[in-house]
Amino acid sequence: MEEEVLALLHGHMKTVNKLLQEVNDTLGPEETEFEKDHKLKLNIPSGYIRTVYDFRIRMPCVKDKILQYNIAYQLQLSDFFSWLLTRTNVSLTVREMVIKYGIVLMGSVAESLLVIFTTKNVSFDNKLRRLLGANKISQNTNDELKWLWDTRLAIHPFELNQREYNKYKDEHFDRAVISVRNLLNELNRTCR
Repeated sequence: MEEEVLALLHGHMKTVNKLLQEVNDTLGPEETEFEKDHKLKLNIPSGYIRTVYDFRIRMPCVKDKILQYNIAYQLQLSDFFSWLLTRTNVSLTVREMVIKYGIVLMGSVAESLLVIFTTKNVSFDNKLRRLLGANKISQNTNDELKWLWDTRLAIHPFELNQREYNKYKDEHFDRAVISVRNLLNELNRTCR
């Protein structure tokens, strides 16, 4: 059964990829007025990117509804990045930049969650120290968030002293997402 399904999926992917390439070859590399006028856009398959509601119900510790919505929007973008990394063959430096901005995104979400339990006016490390000292987060979550923030600090190309080639791997994206998921789970346990 599995081999039949795999053969069917390979056939579908081959057809989709061929058609997608034909569309791109016809339209060219730049968006045209023709495209805009006829609304020629690909659909992202429904079901992969979770809804704002799906994310909001996972954040009972976030009482500020505006912040809750804004974090949910960022988490939706993370799902889109995940879809790109999982379901497309985006590769090389472009793939690494998707991963990098996934890390940046998760750093932003983590910082927003930390501010709820600390304050805006202290460093990320001090926020972590406060939460660790108050037993609101585990040592492991603390360590993973330190990694996330240190990695996120590479957001500005003008501050880097080396090329960002062969720097970001899929496991870095996963690690960033898991660190924020663990933070949210631990904070939710402490605010019940």
